[in-house]
Amino acid sequence: MRQKSLFKNLIEDKIGIHIFSILFAMLYITIIILIVGLMPGADEYLEAEREYEKLRQYAPDDTRLFSINMDYAGWIRINGTNIDYPMVQADNTKYINTTFRGKENPAGAIFIDSRSIGNFDEPLTIIHGNNTERNLMFGSLHEYSSGDYLHQHQNIAVFTPFGDILTYHIFAAFATNLDNQLFTLYDAEEEYIINFFISTGAAPDATHFLVLSTQTTAGSERDRTVVFAAR
Repeated sequence: MRQKSLFKNLIEDKIGIHIFSILFAMLYITIIILIVGLMPGADEYLEAEREYEKLRQYAPDDTRLFSINMDYAGWIRINGTNIDYPMVQADNTKYINTTFRGKENPAGAIFIDSRSIGNFDEPLTIIHGNNTERNLMFGSLHEYSSGDYLHQHQNIAVFTPFGDILTYHIFAAFATNLDNQLFTLYDAEEEYIINFFISTGAAPDATHFLVLSTQTTAGSERDRTVVFAAR
């Protein structure tokens, strides 16, 4: 009788441990789901990327892009990276949290600085994009702090809405902030702008420069990662 009781207790103990293990696993999964669900923009970033994936069916000079968004201003692509997006131009605050199709989303859109003419014929064009999770939008720009990465992904292709393809070569990248003189160069003369880049010591002999700008991965809201390129 005693052996039977011990055996019964052993079975009950094993069943209890098994049930506890199942309950613990369920609790763990629930916590993970809650954490992911509470992450800001977790699903929104994926939703934004799905939107841009559908837009990639259009050629950069397809006039239907204007019917989707009259602010369309061209396309930027860097082979081997996630950067392959249509660009817009409007007030500099409009597309920080608004996608190309006008949906509110923390991924925002890639936009040309509103102080630029927007035709890439002037000496300086700054393009802004959010530093998002999953390296979407301009989230991969911080990779350019590595010299190897820079040389492996050096060419930027800018497609204008009129069928032109402009090639820029990246020559420098670093972290700075909005107080940097770079962000006020639109108020300077053309010669001064060109000399500004030449003074970096790494700029090639060029008359047209492109700057890609995004928030730093870690820092204040005014900190920026910038990538310099020349045409």
